[in-house]
Amino acid sequence: ERPMAARRPPEGGGGGELPEEVRRQIQEVRSGRSTELNLTGLLHGLSPAAMEALAEEMQQLQTLTKLIFAGNNLGDAAAEPVLHAIGHLHMLETLDLDNCRLTSRAM
Repeated sequence: ERPMAARRPPEGGGGGELPEEVRRQIQEVRSGRSTELNLTGLLHGLSPAAMEALAEEMQQLQTLTKLIFAGNNLGDAAAEPVLHAIGHLHMLETLDLDNCRLTSRAM
């Protein structure tokens, strides 16, 4: 039997690397094929560098109208750049924070 670490996918929170699904959705918005990011549960375990990279990407997505963070932890310091980036999304109509962990400091 293989050890648990061998079963984990190679994508994820190492360095500033974003998970493949997050990168795919960002590309969909950039290309005009979508105006939505559904990050439900996709941010668990991301490093602060990866969260910073996500924030930088989000600020470039000016056509984004729907952002779904359901089920993620946005309550620690690593998430602050992402929360700040939301303020730059001027076309955003829907922000779904269902079942997200948020702290007063993060808000």
